[in-house]
Amino acid sequence: NKTADGIVKTTKDTIADVYGVVAADSDEDGNVVIYLTGEFFADALICPAGTTADDFKAVFRKLNLFIKN
Repeated sequence: NKTADGIVKTTKDTIADVYGVVAADSDEDGNVVIYLTGEFFADALICPAGTTADDFKAVFRKLNLFIKN
């Protein structure tokens, strides 16, 4: 589900393409807030079906996004 601005819903197969964390669902105009750096609690992340926060740790670390357990 790629949008005009390049945002794609992450799946288990596209974890390597992640570049940020979406803060919440999009508004009625399709706008979203994306965190490009920061620390996030693993139990607060909503991960795609078939994935866990641990699946994202290596990719996030390269982007200065860190998951805390």
